[in-house]
Amino acid sequence: MLCERLKELREEIELKQEEVAAKLNMGRSTYANYETGRAEPGISVLKDIASFYNVSIDFLCGYTNIREQYIKDKRKSSYVNDCLKIYEKFLK
Repeated sequence: MLCERLKELREEIELKQEEVAAKLNMGRSTYANYETGRAEPGISVLKDIASFYNVSIDFLCGYTNIREQYIKDKRKSSYVNDCLKIYEKFLK
């Protein structure tokens, strides 16, 4: 899922792999390997990529379809948690 998300995000902002790699301070082949699934980035690189694309690491890895890094905002985080609790009650 990570490789698909990387390609999708890069294409959305209409950049080439070389351009993204340069902005992330890595080689094009390194970034290309992440995008094709031949390699997986470590956590520090994941953080850099998520920051560059302004998405959450969970979104990058396919754990959620929520792009926004809502955890940084305590009000949004609290709201999302409350919504999830109500949703769980609804499912019972």
